[in-house]
Amino acid sequence: MTHLAGARVLLIDPDILLAVHLTDELARQGAPVPTVTPTAERAVKATQEPDIAAAVVDPCMDTANVMPAVEHLLDRQVPVMVTSLIPYEHQSAVVRRCSFMRKPYSPRALALRLADMIDGVTMLEFHPKPQFGG
Repeated sequence: MTHLAGARVLLIDPDILLAVHLTDELARQGAPVPTVTPTAERAVKATQEPDIAAAVVDPCMDTANVMPAVEHLLDRQVPVMVTSLIPYEHQSAVVRRCSFMRKPYSPRALALRLADMIDGVTMLEFHPKPQFGG
């Protein structure tokens, strides 16, 4: 079992099918059923909930309106995983402050990454920069 046991996850994504698959995987990893928010308006309200351990966000749902929710989570020091079809290098400055996983993703891989994020493992630990020189 991962460190997702008991961890409350906020899922902000309009793709209901992906949400169902991720919810199933989080449950297998011991997390309670996540709060699923398919609209930006509901996302901002959902970020007010206490005890959010991590969040998964697709910023493409309504970029202008979902970014305040992401910024609020980051201000609360909640680890945020952004998932998108748009490559990382084309994302906004706010998204670049988050961990990133390109869609389509494996729900198991994302759940394991969330567990690491909750434990404080940073993105650089997944993809360390090469060391040059000697």
